[in-house]
Amino acid sequence: MPVKVKEAIKTGLAFMLVYLIAMQAGWMNPYWAGFTVAMIALGTAGQSIYKGMNRLAGTIPACIAGVVILAMAPQSRWLFLLLVCTWIFVTAFMMCRSKNHTYMWQVACFMCLIITLAGPGSSENLFEHAVFRTLEAVLGIVVYTLVTVFVWPQTNAGAIRKAGSALAATQAALMRAAGAAMAGESAKQQPRDLHAREIQQRRTRGSDLTAILL
Repeated sequence: MPVKVKEAIKTGLAFMLVYLIAMQAGWMNPYWAGFTVAMIALGTAGQSIYKGMNRLAGTIPACIAGVVILAMAPQSRWLFLLLVCTWIFVTAFMMCRSKNHTYMWQVACFMCLIITLAGPGSSENLFEHAVFRTLEAVLGIVVYTLVTVFVWPQTNAGAIRKAGSALAATQAALMRAAGAAMAGESAKQQPRDLHAREIQQRRTRGSDLTAILL
């Protein structure tokens, strides 16, 4: 069976399971859990789990921030705008600064806006809205993780081996070009071009290694 068909079946199965669980439990909006499954579904199990953990790590502080903002400024529109803009500034700054957790800060930014702009009728509704948003995100991540681990798991080990071989070849060519330059000979490739290629390959291999949870 083609890999694309397997991934489509896995995503559909996880989507069905989270909807079934959320509806049986009587949770507020089951589509939040399904939306989480759709957002974290990637090509390999490691990448999906890594993105899911980042989404969860961004959802929890975003919900807390949303509750705090509405609690501090329930009737003051200018204070509300100031607090929201401050949160957006902090998360956008961290998103630009972070190398491995950009998506986490992105989720923390827009999830807080979703919580604060939901328009709850009371503080009780606000708390329930934030709690169920977090719970259904956790449900989507856990269910899809279990499905992608136990049903046709796909890993990026082959891509890592290929990237490692390419990096070793580039480093060998760089050493030969540097030796030729020191001997006053002409090289087929410039050391500067090889060095730039090596940096790019190291970044690609680093991102693959970060996502290889399985």
